[in-house]
Amino acid sequence: MRGQFLVTALGIITRVEPVQCHVVDLLTDSSSGSCSEGSTTCNLRACVTIVQGTRGTCYLTAGTHSLTLGELPTPVASTALTITSQAGSATGSVVIDGSGQAGSRMLSLDSATASLEIRGVTIQYFSISSDREQKGGGLTFLSGTTLVDSCTFRGCSAGQGGAIYASVSTRYSDGAYFSVFRTLFDANEALTTSRVNAQCNKLGGAIFIESDVKEQSYNAKRYTIADSDFVDNKGCTSQHAVAVHVGNWQGGNCYAAAGVMCYDNAYDLTLPCLSWVCTNPSTSPTSEPTPGPTP
Repeated sequence: MRGQFLVTALGIITRVEPVQCHVVDLLTDSSSGSCSEGSTTCNLRACVTIVQGTRGTCYLTAGTHSLTLGELPTPVASTALTITSQAGSATGSVVIDGSGQAGSRMLSLDSATASLEIRGVTIQYFSISSDREQKGGGLTFLSGTTLVDSCTFRGCSAGQGGAIYASVSTRYSDGAYFSVFRTLFDANEALTTSRVNAQCNKLGGAIFIESDVKEQSYNAKRYTIADSDFVDNKGCTSQHAVAVHVGNWQGGNCYAAAGVMCYDNAYDLTLPCLSWVCTNPSTSPTSEPTPGPTP
């Protein structure tokens, strides 16, 4: 597929990459699927694969799209991938299910020039090892830009961040920008781990955000969580990590997003779902950051 060329008002010729659009109507997982024109074997894995290095959208038809062959291909540099429900699909009718595979999350993003949008789908029952270093049962963001809008994460689990793990620190990587809007986190869990942390070893029942005290003001501008609900998520049995855990590499004040509602998140029913791991939490700012992509 060749790109087109656009002449701007200033007479500058720029290349415009084509946008690929694929209807994903095959619900089963296969490494031999195809999304070429006229194909009847376009599954989610094939769609993510064909979009690599380009801009493209995978429109998922109603039904349960089961993954059984492990994590989907990680978007490479310059990929702009959108995974969304097909227009007209009833709310909750488009599901990506990981119960048929052991030890694999759904997808990771680890390129500074890649982007990912996920809209209107339910992501459920993905689980990776209870090892504390195994992070993000559903999604993991280390670099790039991600937008999650109008989704549901249900029954996902990992050592840190049952549904989502995101590193917004630039200490060891490029760091991620991510935004979550109008999304339900239901019954996700940070698993018990063998590595015992002095404060808690079950971090971020729904979301774990890795930050850096030396860059805290900068890191806070890299994520937004808004208009979302957290229900029955399980984290630590102490004072942290019921639903959203914001951790720093070296302690210090933390920043967390506001505008979320929490209900019956185990095990700390009397405490806010947004946790702090800070040396002086009483001075932590409470205003909502406004970073990242918007819906």
